[in-house]
Amino acid sequence: MDAVPWPDIVWSVADGVASADPGLGEQAVAVTVGPRGFVAVGYRETEAALEGLVWSSADGSTWSRAGPEGTFAAVEMLDVTSAPDGFVALGVGTLGAANERPHPVFFRSDDGLEWERLLDIPDSDGAYPVALAGGEKGVVAIGSDADGRTVVWRSPDGTTFKADILEGPSLDGLTDPHVITAGYVALGSVDRPPVLLRSTDAVSWTAAPIDPAPEAFASRLTVGTWGFIVQGLWDPGCDASEPPCDQHAIGWASADGRSWSRLPDQDTPIGNGASIVVDAGEHGVIAIDGASAWASPNGWGWQPLPEPGDGSMAVFDAVVSGDIIVAVGAIAAEDGTGRSAIVVAKSVL
Repeated sequence: MDAVPWPDIVWSVADGVASADPGLGEQAVAVTVGPRGFVAVGYRETEAALEGLVWSSADGSTWSRAGPEGTFAAVEMLDVTSAPDGFVALGVGTLGAANERPHPVFFRSDDGLEWERLLDIPDSDGAYPVALAGGEKGVVAIGSDADGRTVVWRSPDGTTFKADILEGPSLDGLTDPHVITAGYVALGSVDRPPVLLRSTDAVSWTAAPIDPAPEAFASRLTVGTWGFIVQGLWDPGCDASEPPCDQHAIGWASADGRSWSRLPDQDTPIGNGASIVVDAGEHGVIAIDGASAWASPNGWGWQPLPEPGDGSMAVFDAVVSGDIIVAVGAIAAEDGTGRSAIVVAKSVL
């Protein structure tokens, strides 16, 4: 694939995101884009409970708090995705009471502005969700149940979810699912050599090794028309604070998900340990952290983009739509609390 060069872009802090009162801390943790615009999710911590937050934007620059008010109370929002005819968001709910246990909470919206909380899934007390993926094919979420087993929640339309328990060592800690044309892909166990998992139904998975080294661990998967990029860690078990120690960030690339190569990690965003890699559509891929951004056709060679900030913002997620980049995270405040923030890059042409 020949990536389309980026036009001149300029970064700006999005309007309508930071709250006047962030409580004990506030952050935006995930963002997605669909036919009706952008949606970001996060949460605010108070002395009583967590308060889920959702923002919506038609253009990525000006954002509005989504509702209705109270819809996301006592929910730690984790992820959001486009879905058939709208959006689905995922959180973990607990009221903090002694008899209340974590459980997955799903929300749905047609336009990203007005949301409804879906009915709780039966027998889900004690289950902890971690990630969400969706598209026109449907929506899947993954996590663990009260017994520590990997569980997947599936929905063809984003309105009713069914739970399935997954078995097998490669599925122990399955993470970062993505919807593709042929079904689903995800990363395998985080405590064994990394594998790429494929499935047509999100229940039966086949594993292809990424790196057989026992010191290699995978944490983030990026998928695009150019192929697959996996970010991870080389961890020989030493204490990184006591040199000599070879613990460092690494990455792999594959055109087909079956044959993998280690990406260069010297003087690249792959090796700095702070950047996240995001599919950039016709532009290939980007990597971004709070101080720098880079562009690449496929992860092998990188060119710097204009800097998104001064490094005070921790970037947790980003999404690209055409020539627009939206990154979400939190900015550390002088009082030690985090304040949610969204930055957006747009073409100046």
